[in-house]
Amino acid sequence: MKGIDYHFTGPLFEEHKVNLDVLTITLDSLNRALSRSYLDAHRPGGVIKNAQMNKYERENFIFTAELPLGQSWFQSIRAGTLNAEKAVERFVGAIIPPYEKAKERGLERSISLARQAHDVKQNIHNESLTAQPFDDFLKEGENINNFGQKSIAKYQSKMVSPMVNLPLDNKLELTIHGKDTYELEFDGRISKNFHTLISSRDIGKPVIFRGNVQFIHANRHRGDFYNTITRRTSNLKVTSNEDFMAIHPYTKGQTIEFIGAPVVEYGTIDRVAGDIYFIKFLREIKIDQ
Repeated sequence: MKGIDYHFTGPLFEEHKVNLDVLTITLDSLNRALSRSYLDAHRPGGVIKNAQMNKYERENFIFTAELPLGQSWFQSIRAGTLNAEKAVERFVGAIIPPYEKAKERGLERSISLARQAHDVKQNIHNESLTAQPFDDFLKEGENINNFGQKSIAKYQSKMVSPMVNLPLDNKLELTIHGKDTYELEFDGRISKNFHTLISSRDIGKPVIFRGNVQFIHANRHRGDFYNTITRRTSNLKVTSNEDFMAIHPYTKGQTIEFIGAPVVEYGTIDRVAGDIYFIKFLREIKIDQ
């Protein structure tokens, strides 16, 4: 039967014991990673930001935990339906690539998003970079890795986060039973690299967005943008008071067009409801346009 075994090994997990806080984080994060895998495997277009299971999906998302075994803490989680088994396969596809990368010696963090957004603004101003229409941006996503990859791996990162500050002789071992069997081993170094990789965020190529800025906060430099094409709401961020002043007059229900830069999280973009950095105001759209 398809599923996942997790096994804590090392001096801190002897005598068949594990810290309750560590166990809680492990099981909760694994459950969330599998639920995102389920939605990504079964919903057309995959999982999107803040998606929740409906009643039917919840009834078919069945995993059972067997009794812990062994001298240190070993437990099996088994899929109880064919739909749940597909979630295991999706889970494998999402975490194996970053795991292989995380085994490398070290990873560097990218420069700040605000700095990257500033560079995009300069390139737009100098006309060395142009923004693509939103329809083209959406179509690109049909053949590009979706947001589910990031969403699943994010919870896997949380699952192994307790290992980051433990001595390296303590490990969390995962054995994933899908079409093939995969054995993964997370010590403190690999867990830290995995988190660094998954939490990496960059600015994507500029796009022309159309919709309504529902509000923008003066001090926090962030607000909500309702996209009238996707009919979804995204976080909208500005990087300066000048940007705030440019967009604040259009928070009273007007439909506008502006150039924005989507946030890329671990190489993926949520093109429907992902975060956006404001780059340049273009125009207000009148009702008859």
